[in-house]
Amino acid sequence: MKTYAWIKTEENARLVSDYRSISIALFLGLQLSFLVSTTARAADPPGWSIQHTINDGFIIDICAVDAKTCWAAGWKSAQDTPLALRTSDGGTNWTECSPAMALRLNSISAVDANTCWTVGNDSRDPQNAYILKTSGASVNWSVQFSATDIAFSGVSAVDANTCWAIGHRAVAGGYERRVYRTTNGGANWQEINLGTSPYALSSISAVDANTCWVASAGVLNFTDKKYTGALLKTADGGVTWTDQGPNNRAYLCVSAVDRQVVWYSAYCEGKPLEQSSCFRTLDGGATWNSGYVPYFILGGLQGIDAVSATSAWAASYKLPNSGAIYKSTNGSADWTVQAEYPPVDYAYRYMTAVSAVDNKTAWAVGIIYFPGVGSGCGIYHTSNGGWTQAAPQISSMTPSSGALGGVVNITNLAGSNFQSGATVWLERSGTIINATEVTITPTKITCKFNLSGVPVGAYDVVVRNPDGADGRLVKGFNVNAPNPCGLGGGLSLLLFGAIMGLVSLAGSRSILRRG
Repeated sequence: MKTYAWIKTEENARLVSDYRSISIALFLGLQLSFLVSTTARAADPPGWSIQHTINDGFIIDICAVDAKTCWAAGWKSAQDTPLALRTSDGGTNWTECSPAMALRLNSISAVDANTCWTVGNDSRDPQNAYILKTSGASVNWSVQFSATDIAFSGVSAVDANTCWAIGHRAVAGGYERRVYRTTNGGANWQEINLGTSPYALSSISAVDANTCWVASAGVLNFTDKKYTGALLKTADGGVTWTDQGPNNRAYLCVSAVDRQVVWYSAYCEGKPLEQSSCFRTLDGGATWNSGYVPYFILGGLQGIDAVSATSAWAASYKLPNSGAIYKSTNGSADWTVQAEYPPVDYAYRYMTAVSAVDNKTAWAVGIIYFPGVGSGCGIYHTSNGGWTQAAPQISSMTPSSGALGGVVNITNLAGSNFQSGATVWLERSGTIINATEVTITPTKITCKFNLSGVPVGAYDVVVRNPDGADGRLVKGFNVNAPNPCGLGGGLSLLLFGAIMGLVSLAGSRSILRRG
């Protein structure tokens, strides 16, 4: 689900429709507008790679639909016109499909390769705002809703019929917060007034026609690290809204996986602006994870996109010249920096948004500055979960077989690139035998397999690292049937013993008779 963020401070009273615009506005202060020519790449190396760059413009949002389809939105700085991009081949080619209007697109949300919504504000008057949709094989944007007193900041589409959006209107004492909802493909839009607040709605994530989450963020005092905001939820189509969090947090981004699983990032009271925290609920907001909360020391989160109860990506920045992409695969208990910028070939990169299809495939966008050349934006992609580590390699296993019904002790599963926390199993035609008592070094694994009640035959040996990369030794282990010779030998021994016993007994009686 798409996420967006906006923030107002005492030091910066100028209205911005999106929190990410703060970093963009600061970056624009560099007054650099030239970038090297647009590029496209057919294949990704391990980890994250840049697929596409633009000159004279800014991409601030992205929406991944599937492994082939992704949409992006922003604006062209020189002409001050909208910028929309789409790929239908996994990012090998990106095609511009911008609306023919004087708009700055702030958010985009698509449900398939043809159906997409975007929201934007008139570049000449930010209070003139529009909701646009395209639904054909060829992109043809049409205005579905317009207003002369609203600034739209986010949109979240559920399917071809259902879409939600957020906006705000400046009034005395703050902003009148509004939510918009359609359930008939945009033919009609319901306007929901959430009342006045010092801080506008900044982030939205819709689950279905009834369930939607919105958030807002504000800074009361930089020095004292005082923040405020609201995290609101509706479960009845916007009729009623309940507050889901304390009001001493600045809620930056919210991402709902389903009705029960929701993630959000926030500035927490007492923590500096360059640190933000991530929280998760598994019960629709009744309780939130209360264990270790990671602080993103690289900078504030620009966007977060969760794909399950355990996995999420986050895009981050830290002024003046850093950005990063984070990932958690254990429900926010731990976060790993997957891509940290600048690398050697770029001076500045600010990540502005991230959107994931699943645990493997995701796109991100960020602002780029090339030293001595200029500034622009880049689209990044991963198809292997974002990890740059090499996949595990299995060379051999000792022993390489075991008897049905027993427990085999593996003394040396040899290879390379094994990571701590890796899982090990045997696999054959849908049968999985999980390893126990696993110990791991980068080149050796020891473990045990219980071979009771499993089919006999050859099994693949599989090692999966915590980053999701697999190593496989095809037919590297055999489960053998019990040796029939062993059973026959036992019977023979038993019979032999019985016979010997009879002979001995007969001999004894004979001796007794002779006595």
